[in-house]
Amino acid sequence: MNMLIPGLAAVAAIAVAGLVIFAQFGEEPPAKPYANDFTFSDIIVIKEGLTAYNLSLSVPTPITDSTIDQYCTYFDADGKQHYVSYCTTTALVESGATVGNINIGGTVDGGPVLAVALVESASLDPGRAEGVFEVMARTLVCDCWADVRPGGFASIQEWMDEVRMQFAASDQSLPLKSRISGLDQKDLVLEIRLTDNLYLWALVVTK
Repeated sequence: MNMLIPGLAAVAAIAVAGLVIFAQFGEEPPAKPYANDFTFSDIIVIKEGLTAYNLSLSVPTPITDSTIDQYCTYFDADGKQHYVSYCTTTALVESGATVGNINIGGTVDGGPVLAVALVESASLDPGRAEGVFEVMARTLVCDCWADVRPGGFASIQEWMDEVRMQFAASDQSLPLKSRISGLDQKDLVLEIRLTDNLYLWALVVTK
């Protein structure tokens, strides 16, 4: 059974409010094209990649009720909100316990335009989230991070470390977001927030 983690709606709808640090990428395109137009079936590739981190995914389940607008909507870099008509959710499982979700949304015919991964943690240490986000970026964007160094970050881990340090230095009352734009013509938003004594890490990938 899939279970949506509380707080995912707030994270999936990347809000304008909150602390934001920008890591803009795109002054000039990478020397080689990567062109990865992700699909709904890529969740299978993500599932296979997560086995290296002792994590598993449930069977994707379509979100068929009104909560689709909560769990599968996002704001672009200009602050415009976008909705999708079709969205699937999978539960991220570790040792039999649900510790997050991966949602992919778009249209049945046109394919996905949005992927959201949410991972909860009892501490500020990203822990399992690093593996989830690395697999997700490699699968849905490109296997090129070390070559391109978007935002000046050598790895997903380095990007997350910067966000973690900035959030630790804040009063943690507002979510902290960092956006990387232009990597293989996609936007990536990394977010951390504190909710009910749990840290919620989110990575949003949009076309």
